[in-house]
Amino acid sequence: IMGMISEGHIFTDIETQLKLLSAKEIQVLDYLSYGNRMKEVSLQMNIAPSTLSTHKFRIIKKLSLDNRRALLNFIAAYLDWKKNNPTFK
Repeated sequence: IMGMISEGHIFTDIETQLKLLSAKEIQVLDYLSYGNRMKEVSLQMNIAPSTLSTHKFRIIKKLSLDNRRALLNFIAAYLDWKKNNPTFK
């Protein structure tokens, strides 16, 4: 099992965790991982900010994360993982 460490959190088997998410939720992760603000992401994805917030909430829930800080830590680990797995879809 490959573990990614971010801010003291260890995220194991990122790929398995990503399989819990819908394609749209992974797209939200991608946009957020580029450092875009919520308003920018909603404009880029052509969705309402409330819809984006719902996607973010579902990501947190599906990954059993405690809060937004844990989501940011997961996104950092996801970015590191993605560098080593550029063909993941």
